[in-house]
Amino acid sequence: MNTTAIQAGPRALVSAIADFGALANRDTDVRVLLDRAVQVVAANLCIDCCHIYRASLAMHELELADGVGRGSASIRCDARRIARETLDRLEAGITEPLRTDTALSLVIDGDSSPFGILVACGTTRRTFTRPDEEFVRSVVGVLTDAIRRAHSVRDKARFQAVVTSTGDAIIEVTKEGRIFNWNAAAEALFERPGHDAIGTSAAALFPESDADAFFPMLALVSRGTTLGPMEMDLRKTGGNTVEALLRLSPIVLSDGRITAVSMSVRDLREKRLADRALRMHGDILENMPAAVIVWRLDDLEDPSSLRLVTANRQADAVVGVSLGERIGERFADVPLELSGPDDPIAYATVVRTSEPIDFGERSTGAGRGGVRWHQVRAFPLPDRSVGIVFHDVTDQRELATQLQHAQRLEVIGRLAGGVAHDFNNLLTIINGYSEMLRPKIDGDASAIEDLDEIERASHSAHQLTRQLLAFGRRQVLRPEPIDLRSFLGSSRRMLNRLIGEDIELCVVGHDPVIVCADAGQLEQVLLNLAVNARDAMPAGGKLFVESNLVEIGTDPVVPAGKYGMLTVSDTGLGMDASTLARAFEPFFTTKEVGRGTGLGLSTVHGIVKQSGGHITVKSEPGEGSTFTIYLPAIDETVIEPEPVTSPVRICSMASHTVLLVEDDETVRFLVQKVLNRAGLTVLEARDPDQAMRLADRFTGSIDLLITDVVMPRQSGSELAARLAMRFPAIKVIYMSGYMREACSGHCKLPPNAMFVQKPFVPADLIDGVQRVLQAGTSRTNRTDQQPM
Repeated sequence: MNTTAIQAGPRALVSAIADFGALANRDTDVRVLLDRAVQVVAANLCIDCCHIYRASLAMHELELADGVGRGSASIRCDARRIARETLDRLEAGITEPLRTDTALSLVIDGDSSPFGILVACGTTRRTFTRPDEEFVRSVVGVLTDAIRRAHSVRDKARFQAVVTSTGDAIIEVTKEGRIFNWNAAAEALFERPGHDAIGTSAAALFPESDADAFFPMLALVSRGTTLGPMEMDLRKTGGNTVEALLRLSPIVLSDGRITAVSMSVRDLREKRLADRALRMHGDILENMPAAVIVWRLDDLEDPSSLRLVTANRQADAVVGVSLGERIGERFADVPLELSGPDDPIAYATVVRTSEPIDFGERSTGAGRGGVRWHQVRAFPLPDRSVGIVFHDVTDQRELATQLQHAQRLEVIGRLAGGVAHDFNNLLTIINGYSEMLRPKIDGDASAIEDLDEIERASHSAHQLTRQLLAFGRRQVLRPEPIDLRSFLGSSRRMLNRLIGEDIELCVVGHDPVIVCADAGQLEQVLLNLAVNARDAMPAGGKLFVESNLVEIGTDPVVPAGKYGMLTVSDTGLGMDASTLARAFEPFFTTKEVGRGTGLGLSTVHGIVKQSGGHITVKSEPGEGSTFTIYLPAIDETVIEPEPVTSPVRICSMASHTVLLVEDDETVRFLVQKVLNRAGLTVLEARDPDQAMRLADRFTGSIDLLITDVVMPRQSGSELAARLAMRFPAIKVIYMSGYMREACSGHCKLPPNAMFVQKPFVPADLIDGVQRVLQAGTSRTNRTDQQPM
């Protein structure tokens, strides 16, 4: 046998193995043992080199773990080749050492797979004897035990770390049911320290009613069956119970033996709270007024991968389908009846950017006959999801429309008030000069006909002004008790003349219905509705007018209460939905140019509202229209006016002096001329200051003040009060083109004041002057009188 050194004898080999084993038993680090192993083998076998190669990546790679020897590169290459061949033999099922004329190679076993290969080799040929092989086997055996022991320690440390850190209570028991391991979570859950629990029976953790079932379960698990998870009550220290989720599983060693049982206990209180919170959130979702739909984007790059996750029942009404039956379906497969947003790209953008998007107001339900409007907003949710909220704003839009309508009426009403004042001044001049002109053209038929046309035009202009004031709710009403049944009876002749012979009039009213309203304005309402019905029946038809006393309970339009109901129905053309929605809108008309002003129904609406009532309309194309007016009913008796039988005494006006105060020069000139023709002495002034100067200079008595209500710097009533201190017996007649001016603010007139509404004709003015002058009591504006 050729060697480069004296090989150790059998006794020395045994001693080397003993020393190496003692080193391994001292829990020496595996890396130190590997290094020591190659040194022991190389020294005792007197070989050039000894290498250990670590098998890795499922034994397809070999990595040099440690080695000794001064061998050349070729020897190292031979050692790796021999290790590779040994590994190949092992994969082929050959476990015997590999011997060559220069090397000996053995497999080092690990815990569950080969750890590596030990190769002992030299530069010269030699025969490795059986003692040599046994020696190397012994070294490899020591390494294998040390490696497995290290793995066991490591795995146990890992397991213990998991047991210690888990939130579940981990309790390990023997097959007899005695506790030998009790982690920190078990201490917290059962309120019992580990040193107190270890060694006791696990059956004590179960309530008395379930304690007998523990040992059969334990026996079943000890034979390899895993039980649970199952919900049950477990007993804490002191007898209290805790809702828990229990799982029992066998503890199995690497050789397959079952040595103990592991009990995993999870506290269900948090789960119960989470479940309750989830149910609460679900209840909130179901009962919230807004509609909510949640989508999940499966693929961030593909918007079409949106799938329906959940939706509340309000969403069904919004989209027109039952979404509960569509959970899990793709966006494209869910039929949504939306005007938008229905583009999955927008929803996917919310998911990718985590930024909400406000889509504004969108309509829904167009295909189902009832359009609703929703404020739509998309917001990001966890797990690549997006929530879509549909907040119904239909009622808000309706209220906003009503507010805009009311604001338009307010603006138009203010405009109408201003126009009425100036316009009625002009009409006063037209009417006054027309009446004064009529005696001068007596006998000239053509001139009289022209004058009649002027007066008719003036009357129409006055009616237009009244309509403007009515729908703007600027008209001053004179409410009084009215019996609707009697009112309709007295209006029958007027209605027949108005609607013509081709329309049949049916007036129905069996019982008295007393309401408080302005008779003139109520007549205007009936007249406008009748004209509207007549125009809707060009080929003839029927007009129904009916009065009733009704009691309203719950109604979306009319508040609860007792009402006098006036119904006007026709069998005419009817209105479609778009026309019906604008029926009461000022200046809206479906008539051809020149046939209507668009003020008829808006005037009706204004008068009814100003009278404290309500009006509704129902109509369909070809089915006619029905207007229903509700006026608050009153429990009063209508007093019919007694006819005047005594003649009116005409007093002489030649000896009376009148102070005329009017800021409009043309009106002032007309009134002065009318008063002079009646024999009155007239002092005229353009404003209150000039009037006071005239009064101060006038040496006689001023019997009558005729003044405009609204004037620069001072009102007519304030001027009257100043003059009353100088002329206590002075009487007053107020004039105005807009009666509302006489009923509000600093211009408000005293009770029982004589008022002449512009436009007036000279005869009306003279009649008023005569009545005031012949009255026995003064109508001055005294400081102790209360405004109307």
